[in-house]
Amino acid sequence: MHWNSDNFREHATLCEVWFRESANLNAEHRWAQALIELAGVQVPILKFEANDYSANCQSHFVYLPHSLSTAVFRTQLASKGLPTDVLVKFIQEPNAPVQDEARLERQYFVSRRFLELRCWAIHEIGADEGH
Repeated sequence: MHWNSDNFREHATLCEVWFRESANLNAEHRWAQALIELAGVQVPILKFEANDYSANCQSHFVYLPHSLSTAVFRTQLASKGLPTDVLVKFIQEPNAPVQDEARLERQYFVSRRFLELRCWAIHEIGADEGH
């Protein structure tokens, strides 16, 4: 498990990955904000994958109750003056049983705490070595 979202792969079926190569460190944040503003999109866990962004960032993890086409998303990006080159990779994973939402949230926070401690330890080791 590397990313916080990896914890959810045991409890959900990953169908598609949308991505764009960019050197812009805010690209992920801008995509998340564009998704959140679309009708029907829900934010199941506040600040998920967004704790390193400004306080006004809701989350980088969204729930789409309906299938969203890349065309609709590209239109949303264009309306915000953002690049519209969205690449899609289709994934086929076995269906996993849906887990209790409270349990998923607990797992996320445990995982997030682990990653924070890991980053702190790496920083401390680097400091000890003079890096």
